[in-house]
Amino acid sequence: MAPPLSFLAASLSLLAAAVPSRGSSARVHRAGGVATLGLILFFAACAVPARAAYPDEHIMGVVAKALGADHALGWTNNTSPCVDGWIGVVCDQLGRVTAIYARNTGLNGTLPPDIGGLSALHELDLRDNSIRGDLPDQYFLDLMRLRLDRNNFTSIPIGFLENGRSLQIFTISNTSHLQSWELPSGPYGPLGFDTTLQVYIADHSHLAGNLSLFLGNGNSFNSLNVLSLANNNLTGEVPATFASRTLTHLDLSHNMLTGPVSFVGNLRELEEIRLNGNGFMGPLPDFSGHWSLTLVDLAHNRLTGVVPASLVQLGGLRSVSIKDNLFQGAVPEFAGSIMTDIAEAASNESFCRPQPGPCDRRVQTFIAIAGGFDSRNTLRRAGRGGAHVMGGSASTATRTARSPA
Repeated sequence: MAPPLSFLAASLSLLAAAVPSRGSSARVHRAGGVATLGLILFFAACAVPARAAYPDEHIMGVVAKALGADHALGWTNNTSPCVDGWIGVVCDQLGRVTAIYARNTGLNGTLPPDIGGLSALHELDLRDNSIRGDLPDQYFLDLMRLRLDRNNFTSIPIGFLENGRSLQIFTISNTSHLQSWELPSGPYGPLGFDTTLQVYIADHSHLAGNLSLFLGNGNSFNSLNVLSLANNNLTGEVPATFASRTLTHLDLSHNMLTGPVSFVGNLRELEEIRLNGNGFMGPLPDFSGHWSLTLVDLAHNRLTGVVPASLVQLGGLRSVSIKDNLFQGAVPEFAGSIMTDIAEAASNESFCRPQPGPCDRRVQTFIAIAGGFDSRNTLRRAGRGGAHVMGGSASTATRTARSPA
């Protein structure tokens, strides 16, 4: 970069002092001439920004060629990303690249490991392109926002981003070419980004494994707002210790998750929760205090027990789906303004009778007794009218309860 004007003025004063007077000797005159020429050359060099003053230029040249941005965006080697202003590239005052915005720009190359050398890079947005190949195995310690959705990446390195100490947003949805990969686990303790992460979205991305280390292992997620891992191959249970005071949107739909949903009780700030299309089982938690909930989708699981009044009474609900489960008890009566599939659930004998109203006393007694046993086994089939569990007495009670009054 060119030196400041104050520095130039001071240097010019020194230059004037170095010029010999008429009475000086020839030796001094020659020495002064050499000094004068040296200073002139120095200032001439400083007047034009040198390429060495922009340390990221070489790396950006490699990245441009690998991504195909030299053709798609005009990022060519005879220009400078910071001096000439490459499209979508943001630099700081020191000539370091801090952000790259190249969404839907026709990129069809690969993302080279060299990009890890951009030490000041905070944001990288490459969504909606055709970038292929492996994601680079780099630490990206200070990267804050990384968006890679809808590309043709083929693999993600083990532990990708787990050491990122500044990561706030990571999205990689709808990347159908990816090989199976697993969430970072932080095997030696909490993840590097557990206190900074705000958004993690990896829907339809061939994500596999379980959630035990990602959502457990001491990770606090004090800033997490959105966690969306829908349409993948996740297995196992959600840790009962998973808790957050900031999470507003949780989508684990269409996986192969099992176990209880008691963890929902630890997520009091939820606005939308989607757990549909899994194998969750057991009773629903108490929804008291979940006043921000607007959408609840629990359909297509193996949930049992009675739909709690604490869910029915939430005033902000707009949509509730609970069909294709094994619920017992009376049909819940939600407000008319709420979109539900209760009628469809009741028609499939999820409750003691197809219409709202109290259950037969014997069915209520049966549910109370069965609730004291392991709900995964004893109540597994009770939702289909109570039969198949306690022999004829349950069947008789069910038929009595479902008969017209």
